[in-house]
Amino acid sequence: MKTALFNQRKHALLRTLLPLFLFTAILLLFFSWRAMGAESASTLQKRLTALETRWGHLQIGGDLSLSAEYFNSHYNKPHSMSFAENSHLYLDAQVDRNFRLYLLLAQESTFGSTNIPFYLDEVSFRYLNPQFLSDLGRFRFTLDPLGLIADHSTVPVEGIAFQTGGDSWYLGGYYSRQLSSYFLNDGEHFTFGPAGTNTLRSDDEIAFRLAFVQPKYMAGITVSSLNNGASRIADREARKIDASVTISPQRINSIAVDFGLEAHGGNLQAEAAWYPRFDRDGNRTGGSVGWLISWAKPLPDAAGFTAKAWSFPEAFTPYYSIIGASNNHDNLMIGNSSGLIGEYQKNLAKGWDLRTQTGLIYLNNETPFSSDSPDLVFSSRLIKSFSALTSLEMGFDWGFQPVDSGEARYSRFIIKTTTFF
Repeated sequence: MKTALFNQRKHALLRTLLPLFLFTAILLLFFSWRAMGAESASTLQKRLTALETRWGHLQIGGDLSLSAEYFNSHYNKPHSMSFAENSHLYLDAQVDRNFRLYLLLAQESTFGSTNIPFYLDEVSFRYLNPQFLSDLGRFRFTLDPLGLIADHSTVPVEGIAFQTGGDSWYLGGYYSRQLSSYFLNDGEHFTFGPAGTNTLRSDDEIAFRLAFVQPKYMAGITVSSLNNGASRIADREARKIDASVTISPQRINSIAVDFGLEAHGGNLQAEAAWYPRFDRDGNRTGGSVGWLISWAKPLPDAAGFTAKAWSFPEAFTPYYSIIGASNNHDNLMIGNSSGLIGEYQKNLAKGWDLRTQTGLIYLNNETPFSSDSPDLVFSSRLIKSFSALTSLEMGFDWGFQPVDSGEARYSRFIIKTTTFF
């Protein structure tokens, strides 16, 4: 009896303690999970806040262009029809109040050819305050206003640039490290020397510009010094072929003066530059002066007019110049020529824009493709904007391209669509 009574009391106690134990465990787990959940929520909130803070200083964008082009040249035959895709992806990060990081990826490919992957086209670390601006890395930059001797809009600067100034003055400059090869081939022997095909190279370029700014005019001077010739790499390669060959780099120094003022209701800019002249043996034989004048005036009804006149002698061949970018679709000027071009811009019906250039160009040298009389050049673009981010462009060009034997006439039909994102 005692054993049975003890077992009954034991089972009753267990029935009482078990629910109490379970209830206590549930309470402990609940408060533990609540504390863990609160901690996790706090950590997640901190991460989201940090991400939002960084994202607020980050800008991502890009563009995509698809084009079809028919190019007809008197020099390059047969004529070609090409389809191309050009795209860019850029990242602009505001690191803090004074520092920014800019990165641009680019891809250019022609349909039917091997696709070229994205490459790093520009990357720049920028420091900015009210009186000073500096860029470090690889970036496009033009120092002189019209870009005769210090234009890196096509070939980016690889180095550092700075700009500073006050109410009445401006000082800017850059150092660029460019590397390329310098090889000469006379058609029979691989040689280093003045004969044969000369591929210029340039490195260790330094340029400075000082300008004086007044309310109604601006005047400045730009100096550029670069290394034209062979680097230590080319010198070493030359010695492998002939131990007696020595290649010495050669400095090319050029200078430009410019001014700008208001004239007849428009903005007048002019620049003249001196560039050294060399003979076939690499000896300097004086220099040549090239000049460019531009006058731009806004017109009523959302229109504008620009006139350009220039003269670039045969020996005026700056390495980093707007002349070197003359094969693009927006520039009819080429080296070794003189000319006058007028450009008219007009906003037509809603979403339609017209840009037309026409003028006369005189080729300085005698080539099979030129004549003693001035020749007509022409370019026109009709642009339809479907929105602020998407447009369709149709155009025709009739101009000249630099070739080995001088300049050759070409015509181009192009249609292109561009989308920004």
